This record gives sequence, C-alpha cells and structure tokens, in this order.
Amino acid sequence: MDNGSPVSMEKAIERYDQMRQEMFQALEADLGPRKWAVTPNDTGPTRAGCNDDDEAETVILPAYGFEGSYPESEWKQAAAIVEKVGRGYGFDKVKVIVDRPGDFSMTGLSKDGGSYDFGLASNTVLGMRTGCHRWETKPPPEG
Repeated sequence: MDNGSPVSMEKAIERYDQMRQEMFQALEADLGPRKWAVTPNDTGPTRAGCNDDDEAETVILPAYGFEGSYPESEWKQAAAIVEKVGRGYGFDKVKVIVDRPGDFSMTGLSKDGGSYDFGLASNTVLGMRTGCHRWETKPPPEG
C-alpha cells in the first residue's frame, strides 16, 4: 500500500475498503456468495497514536464477517484467495496463526505496519488495521 511517498489516512482507508471489497468479490467468484456485514459487536473504527510520529495515527477498521463458514474443505482455498488479493495491495508477509480442525486464522502484514486478519471457524471474520498515517483533516478526538 506504500508507494514510497506519505499516504494520508483518508487515502489509506480508501485502499483498505477497496482491498476488502476485492477480497469479498474474489471469494464470491470462487466459493459462492455470502452475506458479509460488520460484525455484531463491532463498535466501528477506533484510532490510536503512533510511537514514532506524534501527528500520525493507526485505525482499526470495522471487522466484517458472516454467520457460519465455508466448508472446512475450502478453507485453504479461501485463505489463498485472501492472500492473493492482499499481496496485490502490498501485504507481502503472510503468516498462518492457527491451523487445526475447526479453526483457521492467518494475518497479512504490509511494510507500513498495516495488517489484516482472516479467521474461519464457526463464523468467518475479516479485520483490518492501518499502518501509521497522518490525516488530511484530523477528526475530533474519540470519546
């Protein structure tokens, strides 16, 4: 997601939204449609400061998911689809966190510190967190 020049938080969030939609579309094309929506307990985007830049923040974007999961026999295929789309957005470090019967999760990391988490178990969830970016127009403090 980083092309060598600073990217505003607004632009970074647009890219994450675009990546999420591409992931959903690719999963649907290969594995069939699902009703992705913001997870029920999600409180919306949350912001945090960055250690190395007092003007920058990181944003945890709303997590999306659907009730239920893909058949377990399709989990590796689903993970490969998410990984392929993520790599197209600069998420070159991919690590499987859990891989056991009934539970699979992986994370993708970008050079700018952004990440996504993709988990499959009784439900399926995709979460994303930006790296550190400065806002063009900083929103008011949360609270």
